[in-house]
Amino acid sequence: MDKSQPLYGLISGRPMMLERKAFDYLLSKANEPMADIKALDFGGNNNRKPFSIINGIAIIPVHGPLSKRSGIFDAFFGFTSYELLSELLSQALDNSEVNAILLDIDSPGGEVAGLFDFADEIFTARKKKPIWAVANEEAFSAAYAIASSAEKIFISRTGGVGSIGVLASHVDQSSFDEKQGIKITTIFAGDRKNDLNPHEPLTNEGAKVLQTEVNRLYEMFIQLVSRNRGITAANVENTEAGLFFGSDGISSGLADDILTLSQTLELMTQKFQPKLGTIAMTNKTITSQKEESTEIAAEANAKAENSAKAEPSTVEEKTESPSATIDTAAISALKTEAETKGREAYRAEVMELAKICNTAQMPDKLAGLVERGVSVDAAKDELMQVLVAQNQHGSVGVNSSVVPLEAGAPKESPVVAAAKARAKEEAN
Repeated sequence: MDKSQPLYGLISGRPMMLERKAFDYLLSKANEPMADIKALDFGGNNNRKPFSIINGIAIIPVHGPLSKRSGIFDAFFGFTSYELLSELLSQALDNSEVNAILLDIDSPGGEVAGLFDFADEIFTARKKKPIWAVANEEAFSAAYAIASSAEKIFISRTGGVGSIGVLASHVDQSSFDEKQGIKITTIFAGDRKNDLNPHEPLTNEGAKVLQTEVNRLYEMFIQLVSRNRGITAANVENTEAGLFFGSDGISSGLADDILTLSQTLELMTQKFQPKLGTIAMTNKTITSQKEESTEIAAEANAKAENSAKAEPSTVEEKTESPSATIDTAAISALKTEAETKGREAYRAEVMELAKICNTAQMPDKLAGLVERGVSVDAAKDELMQVLVAQNQHGSVGVNSSVVPLEAGAPKESPVVAAAKARAKEEAN
């Protein structure tokens, strides 16, 4: 895209995937001198800032008109380039802290060049990490092509999707040149070389060439959306490049549900939580686990030995008699079982603690609970007290998606229960 003069190269004779009003707006600015142009009104553009990561979700902004390459006037005109978006996508995919990616889209569309390659990048990247998109507020034309490449599309109540079409405009400024006393003569070779010359009226042959290219790109656009959304090409074409707002975007098959950016982020946080394997356990935690397993094994060992001594004996046996060998083997097996179940129970307990912390929206509490050896039931009480205290002091309330923490009397450790049962069996 040639933005040095300043928008003329973008508009004149080039097919665009841009919502009509935005196209007309840029067209009106195409011939203005750079000194007379103020920053285009497409909202704030943070396209030079890296993506943010919230609860393991990378949020990539797709804002303003879209171009193929980054340019020195991007911030001034509010543009975002496919080149930059591709770079941010790659960084998010390679970042171990990122569990999923959210495309925050507010764009009327933009340039065709580079769009289909970037859309394919997103579609392929879905195999590596989950990628969702939200129309916040606009995802039109080229921006919708990007959104459709994500696994899911959400739309705000006032947001819009669609404009699945292609535009091209020939700017004939021959009358303007004449009024200015300018006469331009173009010398060229090749019958099609002078097509779409802005200093001459558009010829029939030039119009046919441009229409053919627009039709080709339109068919590519339809096939892209059909593949990405899993709907027929006929249904995509039947949208007639219309704009669909709110619930109409859902009924048309172009979006999945009505959610704001923050609501989509919350849903992704719940669905794509960080894995427990990324939490570093302290030496104290590991030692506590080993001590608990050892104590359980010792208890089981003692009970098994006592039960063996209590058995009546009618025949004198040597120290290395078969019955003594059986008792020793049983004790060894019981110790191994207790240690194994101790490790399994410890892992299950940590998983349950993580679930409780995430439900209460306080995942940062997990490491402390594990390090202090807090039981599941005690953790529920502790987190509930924190939530109550937050509400009483006017802090952010508990979100409606948080389910009440279960109450009840502390339960006996499943490992201890298993050891007791086994010892009782041996005694009988």
